[in-house]
Formats: sequence, C-alpha cells, structure tokens
Amino acid sequence: MMRLSKAAKNAILAYGGRSIWQKARTIEAEVSVTGLAFTLKCRPFFTHAKVTAHIHRPFCKLTPHRPECRRNRCS
Repeated sequence: MMRLSKAAKNAILAYGGRSIWQKARTIEAEVSVTGLAFTLKCRPFFTHAKVTAHIHRPFCKLTPHRPECRRNRCS
C-alpha cells in the first residue's frame, strides 16, 4: 500500500477526509485551455470547458461547454 506524505494527508483531511474520497468516483472542474501545446497540435482552445477526472483510475475527459469554441491560428 502506498504511504502518503504528511502534506497529502492534510490535503485529504482539508477536502472531506478519507471516506469521502474512497466513495467518490469522479471530480469535475471548469477550465479554460490555451497555450503552446494546443497551438503546436493545431487543436482548438477551450473557454469554460468541463473536465471530468476519475479518482481511482487514470482517466480524464475534456468537454467544451459551447460548440463555438475559439480556434487557434491553425484553423
């Protein structure tokens, strides 16, 4: 089993405690995404996109809130 640092333990306690995080399946956030990586890959920039991350497995989904996403210079 992985040992947590004191800082990690404090963060878990600050955000509801261990039992809350063991029961949770996902966490969501609203983000705006721009930058060099998106420009180099000719990918669209997103404003107010929803990010859903699974807590117990390495999976993350980025969903634009609006279809009128701003495009970068490659479009």
